[in-house]
Amino acid sequence: MSPTIAAIFFDFFRTREQVIVYVCDTFDKRQSVRARKFDAWFYSYSRVHLAKLNKIIPDGERFTFISMILHDQHPYRNQVAEAFFELGEEHK
Repeated sequence: MSPTIAAIFFDFFRTREQVIVYVCDTFDKRQSVRARKFDAWFYSYSRVHLAKLNKIIPDGERFTFISMILHDQHPYRNQVAEAFFELGEEHK
């Protein structure tokens, strides 16, 4: 990730209400590689005020890697985190 892209990304979080959710594509079965790459980018450019939550959802023979990034002082942080971790639970 270039410093310019990182600056745009972190500018998005100037307000505490923003949330980003992303899913690592499974089309070529390299979703775990993508998840590790995004983790590395996040932690190398990390800002103190951001929290990153990860979830792995089994999907047949595959696993779907989902992450959410939010401000650590998001006004509904606990509710948003709870909803995030409930993703995919209805299929169990």
